[in-house]
Amino acid sequence: MKKGDISLNYVIVAAIALVVLVVIILFFTGGLKTLFSQQKDQTLRATDQDFAIWRGQCELYCSLNNKASFCNNEFKKTNDKGEVDGGYKCSTGAGDKNLNVECKSFTC
Repeated sequence: MKKGDISLNYVIVAAIALVVLVVIILFFTGGLKTLFSQQKDQTLRATDQDFAIWRGQCELYCSLNNKASFCNNEFKKTNDKGEVDGGYKCSTGAGDKNLNVECKSFTC
């Protein structure tokens, strides 16, 4: 090696150290929490398509006569703050937590 040449190993170690340093800085400044909470907000927010899928699953449970899944399965959703705010059940009888799927084969 000539004087002043940098080995590939030193470059790799420096790159890994830089990534670790950035992660540590984000951790202590709260940047990781912000990054992951934004992603969580996007993934847990219920859309009209989610409700349609959940209703389809409830109808499937009813047609398969799967009382345990129909009565006990809860589909999670979030509130405006991105926090998990309970969930929806296939049929509870009343309220906004009901997907309004009736199953005449059994009652919960």
